[in-house]
Amino acid sequence: MRNCLILLLFTLSGFCYANKNIGPIISFQELIPNKAQYSESTVTIYGVVLAAELHIGASELQRKIYLFPNTESARYFLNHESIELNIKFDSIEQFQKFRSDNNLKMFKVTGNFIVSNEFNGQPVGVIDKITNFREITKNRFVVNWNITS
Repeated sequence: MRNCLILLLFTLSGFCYANKNIGPIISFQELIPNKAQYSESTVTIYGVVLAAELHIGASELQRKIYLFPNTESARYFLNHESIELNIKFDSIEQFQKFRSDNNLKMFKVTGNFIVSNEFNGQPVGVIDKITNFREITKNRFVVNWNITS
């Protein structure tokens, strides 16, 4: 009886997880030319995170998180290839800790994509209502080799 109950719980938890809305998994190469198609919808995308402090015009210093298609785009801050992530921090220290821990690392992000206004050099859009923000580590796939000679 106990084993049946455990099996039922695992089945139900798997069912609930499978029905979670992660939206389509898309690439930057698919998103950028078709951004209007994905506007106001949930998407999942992989990219490189960059936390930046910058002045926009004459405004005060702003702290923003961006997702880039690759490390080179992030290093050269090719903003027109990026997506801004709507992540808020309670303090400067939290932002700085996030930056030191996560800059130039690969993440999987799921959230609501909103197309940004068409300004030169601005991000493609914003992802808000983020439901998944997970680092993708190197060698995430483990291969066990059984070699016999």
